[in-house]
Amino acid sequence: AGADLLRRFYQSRFSSASPFPHPGFSAEGSLTPAEEDYYFPKGSVGAVVSEVLPGVGPMHNLFPGDAVLSVNGTPVASKQKQVLYDILLSKGGSYLNSGEWVTLSLYRDGRKREIRYQLKPYNEDSFLIPESSDKIAPKYIIAGGLLFTELTHTYLKEYGEKYKSSSDRKLVYLAESYSKKLHPERSRIVLLSRAFPDEKNRAYQEFQDLILESVNDKVVDSVEGLKAAISENKDEFLIFRFSGNKLAVFDKSELKSLDERIKSLYSLDSLDNIR
Repeated sequence: AGADLLRRFYQSRFSSASPFPHPGFSAEGSLTPAEEDYYFPKGSVGAVVSEVLPGVGPMHNLFPGDAVLSVNGTPVASKQKQVLYDILLSKGGSYLNSGEWVTLSLYRDGRKREIRYQLKPYNEDSFLIPESSDKIAPKYIIAGGLLFTELTHTYLKEYGEKYKSSSDRKLVYLAESYSKKLHPERSRIVLLSRAFPDEKNRAYQEFQDLILESVNDKVVDSVEGLKAAISENKDEFLIFRFSGNKLAVFDKSELKSLDERIKSLYSLDSLDNIR
C-alpha cells in the first residue's frame, strides 16, 4: 500500500487532478442514540450521508440522510465515518482506482436499497462556487478595462482572515449557501473584481465585487461564457448588467483599443487566460 501511494503521487506530480478516487459524498458518524434509531434498522451500525458532491458522487441516486450499511457486501459495522471511507476506497490492502464500481447497501425511508456507481477523483468543476486550487490560476478576462473573474472561496479569502466581515456580505452568503453544491441555472458566478483606471472607463472605476448578470441581455454564467458573449455580439454597444441594477456601457468600436491600451499601460501578458 505504501509503494502504491508513492507511485500515484509521483505520477500525478505535474497534474492538478487527484491521483486517488473520492467517495463522492461526506458522511456523519457522530449520532445520538435517538438519531441512530431513526436512521438505522434495529441492530445495524454505519454512517449517514450528510452531502453528495456534484460531479463526483452519484447525485441522483444517493441523498443526505441515507444510512450506509455495507460496501460491496462488507458491513461498515462502525460508527466512524473513516471506517466507511476506508472500506469504500480500498480492497485487499490496495487502494481502488478511479473508474472502479462500488455498490452501497443503504437504509432509506424504512427500506433497504442498493446503489452502484463509479468512483471518480475529487474535482470542483460542477460546484457553483469552488474552493479553487493553488495549482490553478483563477480564470479571468479583461473587457473595457474591467477585470472579470469567477467567485471562489479563495477569492473571498484574499480579504484576510476576517473576510466574512470585511468582504461583500452577499458574496459571503452565496459562498456559504452554495459550498460544494450545484446551481440549477448557473455554472459559475462571474464577478467584476475591479477596474484598471482609464479615461474611457472612469464612470465605472468605483465598481468592485459586482455580480455580472448579463451582456446585452444574454445571461453570463462563466468566464468562458462572457468571452463568447463579447466576441459573438453584433450590436453597436456592449451593455454589462450587474447586481444592484448597475450598468456599464461601451462603444464596441472603442473597446478593443481601450483594452490594448490597458494591456500596454499595465504591462499585462494577456487580456484573458481562457484556453
